[in-house]
Amino acid sequence: MLHPNLVLVGFPKCVTTSLFCYLADHPEVCSSIGKETYFLMDKGHPLFTKKKNYIKSGLEGYGSFFSRRYNKEKIILESTPDYFYQKTAFVVLQSLIPQPTILFILRNPVERAYSLFQFAKNKLAQLPKNLTFPVFIKNIRISKDFLANRPVLRNTIEHGKYINYVRPCYENFGKNKMLILLFEDMRDNPIEFMKRLSISLSIEQNLYNNYVFEIRKPKVPTTVRLLLSKIFNSLYLRWNKNNLVEKDMRSFQSLRNEYQPFNEELSKIFNVNISPWI
Repeated sequence: MLHPNLVLVGFPKCVTTSLFCYLADHPEVCSSIGKETYFLMDKGHPLFTKKKNYIKSGLEGYGSFFSRRYNKEKIILESTPDYFYQKTAFVVLQSLIPQPTILFILRNPVERAYSLFQFAKNKLAQLPKNLTFPVFIKNIRISKDFLANRPVLRNTIEHGKYINYVRPCYENFGKNKMLILLFEDMRDNPIEFMKRLSISLSIEQNLYNNYVFEIRKPKVPTTVRLLLSKIFNSLYLRWNKNNLVEKDMRSFQSLRNEYQPFNEELSKIFNVNISPWI
């Protein structure tokens, strides 16, 4: 039965959409219909889709995301960043024969948190316009009810402790079935980044010599886009180009201190070069 042999699991605001598109453009890659299938989400999660999910449709339903596109490509690709904290996803993926390779792309956790905050506030209009990043972080720390219905935002801090999510993957899949890449490497030299990844996946690397690397972003519902002004769209782009523009550096330093032992453990166990984060 058809199923992915490469699953890109996150994290949010770590250019998973761009990476998915770059891989999907490769002739040796068959990508899923839609970048994020959400097929393996836990029941009860806000992103659980009632019409099409593993509980309802099983592996046959999962295969339907690829079967219409598949033409004997080497790589069958899916990417749902939210899988990294779903029990259903890892139980199902672990049971597949052969097991897929799990691809993580990680970003400086402080910058990732800030980017997610700005995206939710100014692009998705999910946060008050006057909310500052320091207050956002403070509310997450002190209030259990803050953003309780938005788990991705609610767990902004926790999801940056990557080792807590990478380690269980290692325990269930093993190092040979894991790839850990850095957002910063892709940002600084996308050609070399994609060529190295291609070598790891045993697909042709030269496609990316003349490839046009455009930043791809998740689609925002039309109803949400209409709520946003051109001013806020331009501000969003500026904020993402020049990260960490707010002046309350104590908030950022507090996050850096909190993430440091988790980053060091990630580096030690998985030989991840975290120097771009320091």
